[in-house]
Amino acid sequence: MCASCLHNANAASFLMETFSRHRLNFICIGKMNIFYNVTSLDNKYSFHNPSAPVPHSSHALSSRQAHFTSFRAPVAPPSRPRRSQLPSSAKLLYCFDSSFSTEKRELMLFSMNFISSQTCVTFEENCSIPNRVQLVNGKGCSSYIGMNNIVQHLTFNDTCIDFGTAVHELMHALGVIHTHSRLDRDNFLNINLTNVSKEMMHNYAIFNQSTNVVPYEYGSTMHYYANISTMFPKKSEYSATLGIGRVTFYDMVILNTAYNCKCPNELLCGNGGYTNPSKCSECICPLGYGGVLCDRPSLIGKDTGLPLEVKDKIIEVKVVGIDNFFSYPTCLINGLEIKYMGDPRITNPIYCSADLINGKSFRSKLNPLLMNIHTLFGKNKVTFHYRYVTERLSGYNKTTNGYDNYEYYD
Repeated sequence: MCASCLHNANAASFLMETFSRHRLNFICIGKMNIFYNVTSLDNKYSFHNPSAPVPHSSHALSSRQAHFTSFRAPVAPPSRPRRSQLPSSAKLLYCFDSSFSTEKRELMLFSMNFISSQTCVTFEENCSIPNRVQLVNGKGCSSYIGMNNIVQHLTFNDTCIDFGTAVHELMHALGVIHTHSRLDRDNFLNINLTNVSKEMMHNYAIFNQSTNVVPYEYGSTMHYYANISTMFPKKSEYSATLGIGRVTFYDMVILNTAYNCKCPNELLCGNGGYTNPSKCSECICPLGYGGVLCDRPSLIGKDTGLPLEVKDKIIEVKVVGIDNFFSYPTCLINGLEIKYMGDPRITNPIYCSADLINGKSFRSKLNPLLMNIHTLFGKNKVTFHYRYVTERLSGYNKTTNGYDNYEYYD
């Protein structure tokens, strides 16, 4: 069978503000438990101007890439302690510097509200207490890792104005390190430190006093982008996924685990979701799932049909072609993610280059199968063939991610 779905992201951006979220999901339902999920990122809090010409080359993206490599990481004097110190409670005190613009204040408050809506972490403006984060203009985008019982700066200049970067720096202040500084990072990355400048070397150092609480997440907002000369994923299909700056399901799991965020009574959330510690009557669901218990597709928009039940079958998708995807080599503006891995919570490889995905087939360990399009602006088109095969999912063994008890097909 063949399907094609065309989406105009500008309409989604308008509706997004109505829902007061940083993304909006539209789903075109196929005929075989395939859910086609379009995520429109909020133009208001993005680095690129949607009215500007869309870049088609890596050179046109150089300013964005420099933003990710040179400014997103903590920049501090050599004497700065590397030790991660969690705030003494799940409340982070902050103060806006007088030079901090209204636009950046709105973005920071938006990002704080997002984190608070997914965790038990809260934020309180307090400009008198010494143990606080002072949000200032300055060189680049930087933050200390954790709190150090001083008035410490979170630097956020005009190159930083996007949602992913704001959450990135707030997570640093809350004690979260870069993903590529994990103890196990060498199992997932090839890193050539000879090509890293002395000023940036500390941003690639392994953080020995860290604790891993989630699987290695290439798609995390805490990950730098891939560069063939310095850092490249050992799973090469993730090369365009690193550094895209989107906040993932597992990013929020890190905070909820670190701060022991729990509800008195846990809901029976499906598909790897868990009870929202900010609102104990609902679940936090992986992208593409919805409902109070994460037991159905996250339908926002028009339902285009009913899925055909093919339970216990493996669904195979072959991408015939993608059109009007512009971001390669890093999928900053738009990208296609086919959720074929067994863990519904992990970010799968995101593609935005026709050369790398056209003609490529995927056999999913998930039924229903989810396909996500991330888009900032413009029209994106994906054409694909899909079928189910005689092989049954129940023939596979189940496993966990090694950090919790949720089981999925391996």
